[in-house]
Formats: sequence, structure tokens, C-alpha cells
Amino acid sequence: MNIRSLLILTLILGVIATALIINEQINQQKQASWNLPEDTSLISEEALRNTAQIQITGRDNISIERRDAGLWVIGSYHNLPLDISKMGQLITDLREASLARLVTKNPEKRDDLQIDDQSLIAFYDESGDELGRIYIGKTGKNGGRIIARNDETEVYLTDNNLSIDTANNDWVETDLIPFTANDVKAITLHWPTEEAGVITVSRETQADEFAMADLPEGATLYPSNILSSMRNLTNARFTDVFDASEATKYEDAFAHAYHFALTLFDETSWDIYVGQAPEPEIADGAEINFGEERPVYMMAKSSGEDILNPFMDSLAFEVSEYTFNSQPDTIADWLTLPQPEEEEAAEETDTPAVLEISPN
Repeated sequence: MNIRSLLILTLILGVIATALIINEQINQQKQASWNLPEDTSLISEEALRNTAQIQITGRDNISIERRDAGLWVIGSYHNLPLDISKMGQLITDLREASLARLVTKNPEKRDDLQIDDQSLIAFYDESGDELGRIYIGKTGKNGGRIIARNDETEVYLTDNNLSIDTANNDWVETDLIPFTANDVKAITLHWPTEEAGVITVSRETQADEFAMADLPEGATLYPSNILSSMRNLTNARFTDVFDASEATKYEDAFAHAYHFALTLFDETSWDIYVGQAPEPEIADGAEINFGEERPVYMMAKSSGEDILNPFMDSLAFEVSEYTFNSQPDTIADWLTLPQPEEEEAAEETDTPAVLEISPN
């Protein structure tokens, strides 16, 4: 390297060093002018690493808890599994947020800014000791979120629009079926009514279409309709959960349910029921109650170890009406049988027709 190159390199390094010094001075001046503490994070990395329980106060009092084997559940919502992607987004938002400026030190203004016990998130370790607490207040006029940390009297504005859902069902994993339509090897479908019939179809590989053994001559099977039904079934997510003993028309729904007996390519078997109480029969002249609730429920039991198996007998998982209504009305939606040939017309008899006329 010649002297000229060394001079150029030295000059570049000097410019970079100067820029870093200036930037640090600007940040220090900004913190001083905006009355910011040295630590502008909402919660420390150490606290996040040691968290074993999260309490969120708001619409519901939510308790997110870490159980054995690292499983996270919603302790305040039937101990159902946590939506891990939602937890990941929360941690990312907390890490990316920082204090932008001081709003007030006056405790009397906290209520006006909605800094109170009605909207906060707190973190605890395995022993139940508190690691940190964040009060979530109003949204700033020009963006950001007004917050307070722990027991500090200072109220700050953050540099991002931090938002935390405060309903239990916002945090639960709502996916009932842990596989896709492509994983299904064989299906036996029982319709809600016995007279509708039963059908069994299967395929050898995922690339194959569903087929029916001993398909009657002239009959037509519709593999695309079968695959579509499987997609609608496996994509179902529950919208609400109740104790089975208290769920509206729960027993009526499963007395009028589709029953899918499935075998997957990994040889796991599943029994999935999707039911809705039938429409009530209306007697002549009776008043029709259009507002009567007929929720749709789903039950999914696996022969293997599925995380939701233990909940299926005690909880009622409500799903959308589409999950029920999108399934085949009759066997004809999956299979068309050949029409029987018309019988030959009856032979005419020699006895002439008689027309009887009543006397006046």
C-alpha cells in the first residue's frame, strides 16, 4: 500500500470517527433536552429472558404461563395453548419500542392519559417475582404510545404505536387441525342423517386423486370436490370456547353432525365431527323464532398425541357456520351413481276403460 492510499484510508477513518462522536453528542443532547433516562427501553432483555408468566389487564385479565417442556398456555382461558406467533410479535414490539420524550411527571395527569391499573402488562419469573411492568395509555397525537414503567412517576411517549390485545381469545392458538388436506390418505364420511349414506375414498400418494374401491360401473367420483371439502375442514379455526356442559345446543349439534374418519399418510387416524342443531320444525300457525341460536361446533380427536386431545370431551369449540355449510349436502356431491334404466311400459289390457257418470 503506497503513501497516498494510506492517507486516503486515514482520512476516511477520521471522518467515520468524527461522525460517530457527533451522533453520540446529538443523542446525549436529545436525551437531555427531552428529559430521557439513560435506559430508554421499555423492559430489559434480562427480564424478557427470565419471564415465566405474563399478566395483561384490560378487557379480560389475561394470564400467559410457561408450563413444563416450555409449553406456553393461556391460564385464564381453559389452559389452552398460546399462539406462539402472537407472543413473538409482542416480544419484537417491546424490543423495538423505546422512550421518545417525557410527557409529564405530574401524578395527577396520569388518569387523563389513561395510565392506570386497567391497562398494563406485567412480567414475572418462575418464583412469581415481578420483573417489570408497563402501563399502556393513550395513543400520541402524532403517533407513538403514552406509557409508564414500573413504579416510576414519569410518563413517556414511545417512538412506535405499541398496542397490546387485551382479550383472552386474541392470544390463543385457534387452529384445531394440525395437518392439511394434502396429508389425508383415506376418508370415511358419515352424513348427519343416516339415510344420506356413508362413503369411503382413499389414495396411494399425495399426488394421486381420491378414488373409491369397487366403484359401480357408470358411476362418477368427483375428487376435486372431496379435496375441497378436506381443505374447508382442515382450515377451520375456532371462534369461541365454552364448557361443554354449558354450551348452547351442544348435544343437539353432535346428534346432527358430519363424521369424518380420516387416516393420514403417517398412519395417524383422526375422528372429526362438525355439527349444528337442525332447524326446528315449525307447526302450522306457530310463530317463527328467527333469532334462535344454532352454533356450529367441531370436535377433533387423534389416535396420536395431539395437544388438544385432553380438551375435546370437556370443552365446546365453536367454529364458523361455513365449516358446516361448505360440506357436501348429499353423497351426490362426491359421487354420482348411474340412473336405472326405465322400466318398459305396462302392456295394455283388453278391458276397456269405464267412465262413470253420477246421476243428477
